[in-house]
Amino acid sequence: MIEDLLIEDLMIDDLMIEDLMIEDLRIEDLMIEDLMIDDLMIEDLRIEDLLIDDLRIEDLMIEDLMIEDLLIEDLMIEDLMIEDLLIEDLMIDDLMIEDLMIEDLMIEDLLIEDLLIDDLMIEDLMIEDLLIEDLMIEDLLIEDLMIEDLRIEDLLIEDLMIEDLMIEDLMIEDL
Repeated sequence: MIEDLLIEDLMIDDLMIEDLMIEDLRIEDLMIEDLMIDDLMIEDLRIEDLLIDDLRIEDLMIEDLMIEDLLIEDLMIEDLMIEDLLIEDLMIDDLMIEDLMIEDLMIEDLLIEDLLIDDLMIEDLMIEDLLIEDLMIEDLLIEDLMIEDLRIEDLLIEDLMIEDLMIEDLMIEDL
């Protein structure tokens, strides 16, 4: 359990994580300012029972992020605010999320370039009060996307721009 964690001016270069498993992680009042990550590679990440309260991220920049075999179970996020998020060259293989609940999510100035997702499966996704401003996505490719039991309340998106979107084998149940 982590309470009242403040991180300022964190820069990470060339981080590689293999076989990371996290059980029963609870984070309260996490604030991150000026986080820059270059060349992050994560293999075989499994997270169970993650609860995050009051997460605020400012000025997050991620370059060359590659994630393989990510499994997330029972993720609950309350009061998440992200400002000025830039992601370049994100590749995700075999992402499975079960029982994801997000309340009061606000994202400002999100730019994603060259996003490739293979085999994404989401079960029981519930989002309340989602506000996204100035979202721009370039070159998005999603293959084999399956979503079950999706519920979204109070969705507001301003200034959405998507270029070169390709989705293969999309299945959505109970939207």
